[in-house]
Amino acid sequence: MSVLALVGMVFFFSFFEISSVGPSLPKVIAEHHSTTTAAATAVSLGLWGYIIGSPLNSIVADRLGRRAGLLTAIVLYGLGALGTAASTSMLMFTIFRVVGGMGVGASIAVISTYISELSPAARRGRSMAMASLPAQFGSAVTPFIAVWLVPSYSWGWRVLLAIPVVATLIFLFGYRLLPESPRWLVATGRYDAADRAVEKAEKRASREVGALPEIVPTKPDTPMGDWRSQILLLVRRPNLRWTLTFLLVWACQTMPAYGIGGLGITLLTQHGLSLTHSIQLTFGQSAGLLLGGLAALRVGDRWPRKWVAAIIALLPATGLLALGLYPSNWMILIGFGLVSFQTGLASAVVYLLTAEHFPTHIRSTGVALSNGAGHIGGAIAPLLAVAVYAAWDFAAVWITFGMIFVVYALAISTTRLTTGRTLDDLRDGEPPTVAESHPQEA
Repeated sequence: MSVLALVGMVFFFSFFEISSVGPSLPKVIAEHHSTTTAAATAVSLGLWGYIIGSPLNSIVADRLGRRAGLLTAIVLYGLGALGTAASTSMLMFTIFRVVGGMGVGASIAVISTYISELSPAARRGRSMAMASLPAQFGSAVTPFIAVWLVPSYSWGWRVLLAIPVVATLIFLFGYRLLPESPRWLVATGRYDAADRAVEKAEKRASREVGALPEIVPTKPDTPMGDWRSQILLLVRRPNLRWTLTFLLVWACQTMPAYGIGGLGITLLTQHGLSLTHSIQLTFGQSAGLLLGGLAALRVGDRWPRKWVAAIIALLPATGLLALGLYPSNWMILIGFGLVSFQTGLASAVVYLLTAEHFPTHIRSTGVALSNGAGHIGGAIAPLLAVAVYAAWDFAAVWITFGMIFVVYALAISTTRLTTGRTLDDLRDGEPPTVAESHPQEA
């Protein structure tokens, strides 16, 4: 439980950090005497930090361990939060958005790998959902804190942006509680350390649940190569297909999510709404995130993850198309809420689904490359939103993002059935049985 609590805390502040930027931007623009285009560039470059940080830190996680990868990520996003909060110009704000983005991208990729390797097959979905549920709380509480701090105090946006520094301080004290991934230890030839880690985990589990099932022998994992060989493996068959598929999936996930989360409030204020009212209209996002995170707990191991993700993506697609065709305050509330519901569910289901498609020796790199490069969609989203808004109108922005969710649903429907299957089975490429495809019936 200490592992899930500490990892959950990292997720909480990662998503708080992401969500705190949007409500702060109008005040950042005013205080730094800047423009909406410069603010959109800052948000975009923050995502480019995510894109760079995720694969770079995967080298740390694959070479030095999952714990080391987490530590590097947390320090980076703590520095980013501190720098943006203390910024004295839009340039300084932008630079530290890049640093913070590197840390957030790195942390999410490593956590997805770490949880997938520590959790048993039958509980991987639930374990990931439990670890990521705090992330939805982190995003959900942000508008309520923001509406109290940002409009009311000249320094409010600085406090809001500085809050994720708390995560870095807590993690530095709790770091020693995290066990290393036994799969990573085996893949790097540290067999004695892996035995000790497994023995310790078995003792803890037997105290909590009683007698444990017999161990089923498995094939040894492929040894780790250097980072160049790992990258080459990702762009060769059979991994190339999943690298490209999840790159598209994450591009379509992040484009509307970051476009709305990063610039949505700014677009609402430019459409004529007050800052307070604009932030209040995002309260639906808070409810959506929490409901999506709770739904992931129920469905993560119950139904095939790919079909859950594909079907749920059609909800925000419908909501955003309706918002574009019939714009109103209620439709803004509902449309933003449906996007957040999908994000809340996808944080557990799709991050895990991505990790399940790559073998141990390239899992962290595979997640980082496909998810990190896929965040190019999020990086261009604010600029896309500004361009569409300027070229057409307010409604066209939401219609564009709605259609992107349709592409997302089609792409993720082409992935493998992974629910209920062991990582060894998935590595060997064996087709799922009927029971594995429908674990609730097994």
